[in-house]
Amino acid sequence: MKKLLLIAMAVLSLNAFALNVNVGASYQEAAYTYDTGIFDAISGSGKVDYDDPILAVNVEVTQGLVIGEVGAGASFEQGYKHGSESFDAIPVYGLLKINLFPIGVKPYLTAKYGTTFYVNEKNVDMKGGQNLSIGAGLTLIDTLQLEGTLNASKAEKNGVDIVSGSYGLSLRYVY
Repeated sequence: MKKLLLIAMAVLSLNAFALNVNVGASYQEAAYTYDTGIFDAISGSGKVDYDDPILAVNVEVTQGLVIGEVGAGASFEQGYKHGSESFDAIPVYGLLKINLFPIGVKPYLTAKYGTTFYVNEKNVDMKGGQNLSIGAGLTLIDTLQLEGTLNASKAEKNGVDIVSGSYGLSLRYVY
């Protein structure tokens, strides 16, 4: 009897540390500016819009807590193109999610911070990259998340500091 009780406690303990894996895709409108203000890239007069929307796939691993989740994630963002210059970005970040009230449809707020790596550069030299994102979302039927985000990143383009900004929607499946 004691062994069964110990096994049941061990199984319940492991479930308390279960990780969620969220796999999703997003659609973003993006721009950049040579000004230093984060919001100038989205609404400033000196902003330069990228030619096409940015399409991304992302994976996040989170640990549930009483009032939210903490975790890490990565994304592959394709489509940063302006004229003959183009590149893709890979943000890698830590995240914090705060549940507002877990009843039925579960709304939450999220913040993400990390670094960005650049690949597939054509006619441009991208270096560095800090990435910050804030957003709000809904968890539907415990398996789908719909999230709206506002993203900002600071990098160096051809030796000059730029600030990129984007906003978009993500749809994720929770495993």
